[in-house]
Parts: sequence; C-alpha cells; structure tokens
Amino acid sequence: RREIREAKDEVKVEKIVGQFNEMKQLYRSGQLESARIPLLSMLSEGIKHGLLSEEMIDDLGYYLMENDMLDLAFDCFHYIIEHYPESYTLGGYYYSLAEAYIKKKETDQAILCLRKSLEINPNDKWAEQLLESVEK
Repeated sequence: RREIREAKDEVKVEKIVGQFNEMKQLYRSGQLESARIPLLSMLSEGIKHGLLSEEMIDDLGYYLMENDMLDLAFDCFHYIIEHYPESYTLGGYYYSLAEAYIKKKETDQAILCLRKSLEINPNDKWAEQLLESVEK
C-alpha cells in the first residue's frame, strides 16, 4: 500500500514540476496568458493533493518576482489572498503583494496593500516601515 501511495504522489509531483516548467517556458516566450494556465492549474492541483501550502505559494510568488516573472508573481499573491481569506498570515500576503507593486512602480497600489496588511496585523513593524518609506 505504501509503495502505491508513494508512486501516486511521485506522479502528482512530476505533474506539478511539468506545469511549472511549462509556465516558465511560455512566459519567457512572451505568452503571458498561456503561462497563467499551467500556473493556476499547478496551484490548484498542488493544494488539492497536499503538495503545496499557502506559504509555499507565497514563496513561489517571491521566486517569480525575483526571476523577472512579475506578472505571474501577482497571480500567486492574488491566489493566496482569494483562496485563504481566513489565513492567520493574510496580512503578510498583502505585504507580499505590496512588494510586487513596489517592484512594478505602482506605489498607490502598494500603499493600499500595506494599509490592508496593517489593518489585519497592526503590530507588523516591517509593513509599517515599508509604508513609511513608500509614502515619502
């Protein structure tokens, strides 16, 4: 039984890795809308099968942001906020989204996200400091 379960998990992981690679290839070839299909499929499949957590999706968003796939990073951050509205780290996800807006030079949107982050978690010193620096 264990071997069967492990084999099935391996197939699921391989599928997600394949979707990730497809997403990167499509994005790098300039096909943003097409790249979103495997990304969103990867996220929903990963959650469904317990292979991805909300924290891992946040990490993926940062990976995409740091590797010049900002549009897809936005998709990850929006996905978490949409699918985990009761998360204890929801404020942190708004912070992540704010960082993406800062990178995109959309300070008004960044400010809105940081204010939402602080509304959820008023003791977040990182969000407070970033908001102060963005508002200058």
